[in-house]
Order: sequence, then structure tokens, then C-alpha cells
Amino acid sequence: MKNTYHVIFFCLGLLLVTLGCRRSAFKNTDPCITQQTITDKSSQTQDSIFLSNLFKEIYDISGAANCQPADQWKVAPIGTKPCGGPVAYLPYKATIDETCLLKKIAFYTQQTQLFNNKYSIISDCAVVPYPTTVACENGKAVVKN
Repeated sequence: MKNTYHVIFFCLGLLLVTLGCRRSAFKNTDPCITQQTITDKSSQTQDSIFLSNLFKEIYDISGAANCQPADQWKVAPIGTKPCGGPVAYLPYKATIDETCLLKKIAFYTQQTQLFNNKYSIISDCAVVPYPTTVACENGKAVVKN
């Protein structure tokens, strides 16, 4: 009987250790993505500042503030409207670390969706058309339809 209890406690301990390891394995360790997220405990002001700072970081990485020849650009959808679809299209230099930038954009888009749901945000639901070109205006890359 004692051996049965030992086996049961051993199995329960092993299960708890396994679950604890599994949970920690899902923590974000990607250097491209910030550890901060929108949570149930954060305020709308805190979440707005977080999204604003994250967008600025993405914009800075994109290189859009320093326009070079317009033919060296790509575009990516960014953000999400409450009705669905992107808020905008962001131009980015074809020479940057595209994988990291697209991960940041995907994270930002996911966080904007959380923000929209958390605060019951509404929008015009207009579809933002895919840009046909990227142009340089006043030294900045802008998308054109």
C-alpha cells in the first residue's frame, strides 16, 4: 500500500513539473517581440501608449522616415479595424530584416485587435485599398493608391 502512494505522489509530482515546464516553454523569447502586452489589468491610456510606442518602433525600423529610391520598397498591412481588415499599409525598405519587422507588425496587429475588443472600439469599416506604389514625399516613404 505504501508503494502505491509513493507511485501516485511521484506521478503527480512529475505531472506538475511537466506542466510547469510546458507553460514556461510558451513564454515569448523572440527578441523581435516585446514582452509587454495588453492585459485585463491595463488601462485604456496605458494600452494606447503601448500601441503608440510599438507603432513608432515599427515605423522607425521600416525606414519609411528616410526615403531612398522608391523602387526599393515593399508594403505590409498593419493594424486591424474593428470590422476587419488592416488600418493601413506600411512601406518598408526591402533591405531591412524583413522577418523581424513582419513579426513585429503581426504582434502589433494582434494587440490592436485585443484593444478594439477590450474597449468596444468602432470604426467606419471602410476597406483600405492595397497600395499600387510607394513614393517619396518630403523625404518620407508614402503609399499611393
